[in-house]
Amino acid sequence: MATVQLNATAYGYVDEANPNTHYSVTLSSMYRIGDITHSSRDKQFLIQFGAFPSSLKRKNLTGIKINMHLKGVAESYRADTLYWYVLNGSFNPNTVTWNNKPKDLYGAGGRSFYGIVNEADYFVPQNSERYDLAQGIAHGNSIRIRMTGSWTNENRELMDIRALLSNNANTYAVITYDDTNVTSQIEYRSGPQSGYSNPRNSISFSWAYQKANNSLHSADENFTQSSAVLYWKKSTDSNYTAIQVSGSSLSVTVPANTFPTASTIQWYVKGTDTDGTTTQTTVYSFSTAAGTAYAYPQSPINTVEDGSSNITFQWSLGSSDGQTPTAVDLWWKLPSESQSSWHTLIDHGSAVTSFVTRANLFPAGEIQWLLRAYNVDDVAGPWARPSSSTYYSFICVAAPQPVQGLSATSVPRPTISWQSSEQKAYEISIDGVVVKKAFSESVNSWVVQEPLDDGDHVISVRVQGQYGLWSRPSTVTISVQNMTTNTLTLSGVFGIDASLTLIRNNGESNFTVMHIYRDGVRIAQKRTSEQVTFMNFVDRSVLGTHSYYAELWFSDGNYVRSNTITGTMKVDYAMIALADGGEWIDIGISEMSASHETFSANTNPAYYHVLGAEYPQAELSMFKEFTGNYNCAFKDHVTAAQFESMFGKAVILKSRWNNVVTGILTPVQKKATLFYVSYVFAVQQIHTEKLVYINETT
Repeated sequence: MATVQLNATAYGYVDEANPNTHYSVTLSSMYRIGDITHSSRDKQFLIQFGAFPSSLKRKNLTGIKINMHLKGVAESYRADTLYWYVLNGSFNPNTVTWNNKPKDLYGAGGRSFYGIVNEADYFVPQNSERYDLAQGIAHGNSIRIRMTGSWTNENRELMDIRALLSNNANTYAVITYDDTNVTSQIEYRSGPQSGYSNPRNSISFSWAYQKANNSLHSADENFTQSSAVLYWKKSTDSNYTAIQVSGSSLSVTVPANTFPTASTIQWYVKGTDTDGTTTQTTVYSFSTAAGTAYAYPQSPINTVEDGSSNITFQWSLGSSDGQTPTAVDLWWKLPSESQSSWHTLIDHGSAVTSFVTRANLFPAGEIQWLLRAYNVDDVAGPWARPSSSTYYSFICVAAPQPVQGLSATSVPRPTISWQSSEQKAYEISIDGVVVKKAFSESVNSWVVQEPLDDGDHVISVRVQGQYGLWSRPSTVTISVQNMTTNTLTLSGVFGIDASLTLIRNNGESNFTVMHIYRDGVRIAQKRTSEQVTFMNFVDRSVLGTHSYYAELWFSDGNYVRSNTITGTMKVDYAMIALADGGEWIDIGISEMSASHETFSANTNPAYYHVLGAEYPQAELSMFKEFTGNYNCAFKDHVTAAQFESMFGKAVILKSRWNNVVTGILTPVQKKATLFYVSYVFAVQQIHTEKLVYINETT
């Protein structure tokens, strides 16, 4: 432990009326510290000490004592006590505070006093204010002595109390210190030490120097930096990157885009003061990984949209760190499609908040959609979904997509094939004429029934979807060339029926089907593997003049057509037979001699009124009614019994004027006499298949 003595170099006092004014004094000057009133009066002495040695400025200060001789006089012996206090800090009476323990200079009863402030007034290191006093003295600041008296007998007249410094040679301060040097410690002031910082912007760091140990006090605690280094690295790296800071600068700004994105950055500052002490801050860390980006769907959600028009998707964007997302993805699919079958509307596009699709993009039905956003680090956020097992969706009312994979074989009776996942019905056209229309979800192929002429043909297919709308047609063109070496001869005998005979003369024998045509419409078909050379067929369903031809079709898709023959079927009176074959019965006689027939036909129209029209409009139903009413008589019981065996069965009835009715024989009235039996009955036309299959085998 060592000491240093600082002698007093200047004196003065403070004028109470003007406390910031310094006055010089002499040893003979007496300063009033009391008066004749019952109140005390204060005087502040100003004492300046010599400079503390600069070589000791970093030493650890442990204490201080002040040696001072005072001499005074009390004009009244009733002055009980005279005190003095030390003010801390540099001279400014408006800001300093008094030490709170007075020092007793004089006891009651005397009229004059002489006191020495000596080592008994040693300031021990218990109060930080005393260290501050030592530091103040060491820095060459002034201290102040406050003197005051107190009186207890207020009934006696009091005189002034005056005091002065009696011997300036004995006025000095002694500062105690040890050989421990106080060192500096670099400390954090500002810079990211947690959370997120955007590396796309410049980032600033600052620091300062403090005493290495706050329990030590030195004459000069202000440390100046000579150099510093900012060290940083990614948390996953082994080595730090150094950024040099020259001179006394206590901050550095790292330029934008220096730190990598989507990383955790660790950093610290190492600095050296002008005394040569090097210390470093704590290692801090912050994140350059941007917050999670989110997309919030708004529409279309649980709505019905017109698929033939543009559909607008809308959403909003946000992120956990408040930054604006940079990109979005927008996908869609049908519920029936797999998770790997999403279709892209926006693929990592700009951070828009809406998207307008073209018309006719989506198929009909439920459309599911997904949306997500990317943060400033280009990291995708979560897909926006109502729940982990559901998707945002809407209903698209639209025509089905055109069929895919349309194809047709290039033969006279081509097989047409296509694919469609939205099909509820289909329609096939050849050269602009509809040849097939049916309701079916599963049918995706059809064989042309009537052979096409040689040459090019345009085949078109469209499908109807669940909302009754038709897709745009898809087309394919084929070139047909019928190739066969067969010849085919057709002949016929015409009466009530047309009895046809078909003779195959030569050529291939591997035909698969025979077709009979009446007036260009196929009425009969026979499939066989037999190698026949002729066939017979009876057409009994019509009267009048008609033309016939036949076709044989081969397994390679080619065919041969016979000659065309024309004949007339007629009756002179009404004839009836079972629809599935059998003998014709003459019903041309009635009890009135010649029988007669009446016919009734009906189609039910629907009438509805249209605004602005004077008369209603009519819409005809496709359904028709046609009934023939007949009477007949038989003289023999055999024929009558044969007729009655047809009751309740399907019959064909041919009568004059080429009237033909196929339906159920419904007796209306039977009348028996001695010589004959007569009937009145009706036959209502029923639906019959247009195509007859003749003894078909496979």
